[in-house]
Amino acid sequence: DVRVQMFRDSKSGRLNVVYRREDGNIGWIDPVDGRSADA
Repeated sequence: DVRVQMFRDSKSGRLNVVYRREDGNIGWIDPVDGRSADA
């Protein structure tokens, strides 16, 4: 069961993904530059 939210950044217009990681933390993916970061 993966909880994922995809949205378009209002400033850049790019798609982003926020998701709940298995360890309970939040993950963020900016597919344009391929980086991911934990919140």
